[in-house]
Amino acid sequence: MSDTRVQQEVEQWVRDEWLSSRLGSKLTRMKVRLSTGGDHEFDAVSDDCLTISTIETGKPRTAKGKPAIAKTHKIRTGIYFLLLTDAKRRIVTLTDRSMYDWWIKEQTAMFRVPASIEFLYVELPNDLQTTLAESQERASQEMTP
Repeated sequence: MSDTRVQQEVEQWVRDEWLSSRLGSKLTRMKVRLSTGGDHEFDAVSDDCLTISTIETGKPRTAKGKPAIAKTHKIRTGIYFLLLTDAKRRIVTLTDRSMYDWWIKEQTAMFRVPASIEFLYVELPNDLQTTLAESQERASQEMTP
């Protein structure tokens, strides 16, 4: 089973440093009540729950160049849960430029994502980007027979 500590470290930096400074408020990981009556834990939530974000570190393609179906389904699931909130801003924050470009196309050219979902791309600091890439490579090797 792959080690997700690096992804958690990246998620924390994106939430605590990048998103918080960009949005001008402190964000925390938190469970939010959904319109269906259940709840879901989101990666970044403002104190008033009016801004909610998921944070994703994956790429749209596997190491062998095939579509990363599980990663895109995970983001679709995040979008679904975002749509079930009363948030004014529903954000999917992505750390991979090609994944960001893929989702912008899904939204603007394919019309498969509502306009109420906002996509943000965050360029990670070099040290975090290198550590993340190394972690993703190790995970990829674990999955290769």
